[in-house]
Order: sequence, then structure tokens, then C-alpha cells
Amino acid sequence: MQKSEAVAAMGNSALLLPAWIKAALAANDRLKLYLTILQAAAAHAEHPDAEPLDLGRETAAAGIEGRWLRDLPAASSQVDGALLVPELRRLAQRLAEDLGVMARPLLEAHRTGDGPHERVKHWIEWLGALGDRHNGGDTLNREQLLSLTSGKRDNKRDGKHGHGGDGSGGGNDSLHLLVMDLHKQLNQLAGTLSDEQIDAFLVEVLCLASKALLAGQPIALVADETRMLLARRIRQRNSEFDLIEEHAAYCHALAQAVSDGLAHDVTSGSGKGAHKVTGKAARSLAERAKVWERKADHLVMRARDQAQRQRRWQPVARLLELSDDIADALEEAAFLMSLLAEDHRQGWNAEVHQILSKLAQAVLAATQEHIKALAIARRLASRNDSGSDAADGDAFLAASWNVLRSERECDELLRAARRAILAAIKDAASLMLANDLAIALELASDRLLVAGYALRDVAFDQAGARA
Repeated sequence: MQKSEAVAAMGNSALLLPAWIKAALAANDRLKLYLTILQAAAAHAEHPDAEPLDLGRETAAAGIEGRWLRDLPAASSQVDGALLVPELRRLAQRLAEDLGVMARPLLEAHRTGDGPHERVKHWIEWLGALGDRHNGGDTLNREQLLSLTSGKRDNKRDGKHGHGGDGSGGGNDSLHLLVMDLHKQLNQLAGTLSDEQIDAFLVEVLCLASKALLAGQPIALVADETRMLLARRIRQRNSEFDLIEEHAAYCHALAQAVSDGLAHDVTSGSGKGAHKVTGKAARSLAERAKVWERKADHLVMRARDQAQRQRRWQPVARLLELSDDIADALEEAAFLMSLLAEDHRQGWNAEVHQILSKLAQAVLAATQEHIKALAIARRLASRNDSGSDAADGDAFLAASWNVLRSERECDELLRAARRAILAAIKDAASLMLANDLAIALELASDRLLVAGYALRDVAFDQAGARA
């Protein structure tokens, strides 16, 4: 495949797959910890006089915040033969969210054909109903507990995606078995990415050897060139772009979450019960966004530390500082959505919701183009030859201009949003929050444009092509 064709075929899924796998493996650790906590809760309920298992260290190591989770085993008890689990609904939401994160790279890799789609969908829906007052409330019967925690594959639970007719999720599968199977598939998928890198290296070595043979060059020269190529590849994998790409992945996760949240209207509810559910969803979105924003902050601090020791890191640190404004604006948008869900949507109509959703989608599109530009910039910076830079250079500029166009679109959408908000909303608090949400989204697009210019400087600096 020619490089121009590779750039044209490059999709956002391919660019984000390594970051998704990394997030999926972290979600796997959290899911296993949640299931361990449930098992500890069941053990304490059976033997309430025994000291409950302390999982505080494991919870902290997994990056999970919340004392409620650490205290869950000790607070659980048996009621009429069932396990009473305080905050069961909250725990079920965490399980469903992390199951989605863990499954995402596999679902993207298997868009068609055989894949875990139906199985994952079933368990996310099952978890969505768990803890509902119509489905037992905060209690788990024995079959439900086994459906969550059983790791045995026998005649009844052989890892297939059948489930019990009583709605318990039992039968041939369990959530624990699904997590185990997804973990195995993730390791295989990660292995294929490594193989591709070893292959994107062997092909270049073969090209070097072929050119040397045709030119009558000595074998020793091919060996030297191969060593140089390998050194460049190792430097590339450990370069500053690793940090930049990881930060961009967090920004994309924030933009995706905000866009999805508005698309599914997590800030509203029809009726008291529905309002309570959507309010929880909006708060959960804000909590996840805060965690991602903090992790993005830590990457900025790492870049600053490197910049103090090595001058070549200074442009990278500057780029990440500017990019962090994107994460801050999107995290603020998620927080504002959680406030709107607290009964502050008086006067909202379909036009207000539609224009804000379009604004979030435009920010998401700009984030995706920024990631595409970043992937191309990495290749430009790591290449020594200049014979085939034109295609990548054109693709880089095209992605950068797409970010600019998205920013201009967001400017227009912000004005349209303000008109719609002022025309429809009279309540002071609702008006302020809706306007602040629109501003936060448009600010994220502004900061994406600024980061795009800084990215260009980094790429040109490292490629030695700065004017």
C-alpha cells in the first residue's frame, strides 16, 4: 500500500486502538476488583462475626475512588435468604460502564463477523436492570450472585452467551466468565498490534536489502542501515509522542462522553423515577470526566519534569499545557450537565437540546481530526528521508484545516445556541447553566485549534524543518 493510500484509509478506530486497549486492561482490573468485593460481601453476610476482607489497598491501586466501595463488604447482610448489598445500583452502573470500556477495542476490531457483540450487549442490559426496585432493589438472590461472580465452566455455565429464562442472567454464562474471555481476547489483539510493528520493520529491512543488492552494495552496509532503522524505531516508540498521544486519548474520551451524554439526553427525565435515573447517569458521567481530566493533568506534569531536564521536551510540555485546556473545558461541560440534571432544565425544548448536541458533535469531530493530525505528525517527525513526505504533509495540513473548520462551525453554533436558549428559557438558573454549557463546548474547540498550531511546531521542530 502506498503511503498516500494508507493515510486515506486511516480511520479513527485504528489510531485510537492502542489507547483503547490500555484503557480496556485497566477496566479489566477494576471489574475483577468489583467482583471480588461482591464475593467478600457474600462471605461477610454468611459469617457476620468474622472480620470483613479489607480491600482498601487493592481499591487504591486500581485507581478507584469512593469509601462506599471499600465499606460495601462490611455493610452487606443476609435478608430472607438473599444478599443485601448497599449501593447495589451504583455498583451495577460501575460494572456496566467498565464492561463497555473493556469491550470497546474488541467490538471495534470485530465490526462485522464473529465477535462478542451480543454477549456484551446482554450483560450491559442485565446490569442496567440490576438494583432497580422492580428487580429486587438492593438484594441479590443466589442465582443472580452466581451470574455475576461464578468462574466455573460446566454443563450449565460453559462460557456461551445463553442466559436463564428467569431474567437472572444465569444459564450458560456469567459476568465473570465474560470478563475472563474478554481479557484473553484483548491480550491476543494487543499481540497482533505488536506483530504489525515487527512486520511495518521487516518490510523496510527487506526494501533496504533489495536496494543494496541492485546497487551492488556490501552486506555490511545493509547491516549498519538495519541497526540504524531499528534504533529509530525504538526511539520512536519511546518518544515524546507517546505522552502526547495518551493525553489526546483522554481528550477524545471526554469529548465522546459529553457528545454521547447529550445525544442520549442524560440531563433530562420524564417523570420522577426517570429523572432520578438520568440524574445518576449525569453524575456518573461527571465523575468519569473528572478522573480522566486528572489523569490528563498528570501527563502534563510528567512533560514539565522532562522539560526541566531536557530542552527537546520544552515544545512538548508547551503543547500538553495547551492541550490540557481542552480537557479542562470538556470536564467542565460534563460537570455542567450534571447540574442541569438536578432539575435545572426549565424551558428547555427540542431546539435547545438539538443545537447543544450538534455543538458537542462538532467538538468531537475536531478532536478526532486533531488525533489524526497527531498520528501523521509522529511519522513526519520520525522519518529521515524526504522523498515521500508530500502525501503525509498534505494529509497533516488537511487534518489541521479540518480542526480550523470545526472551530469556525462551533463559533456559529454557539451563536445559534444562545439565540435558542434566550428564546426558550426564562428561569435564571437554567438559562445560566445552558449558556455556560454552550460556552464550555465552544471553548474546547478554540483550545483544539491552539493545540493544533503548537502540534505543527513540535512536528516541524523534531523533523528539523522549522522555518
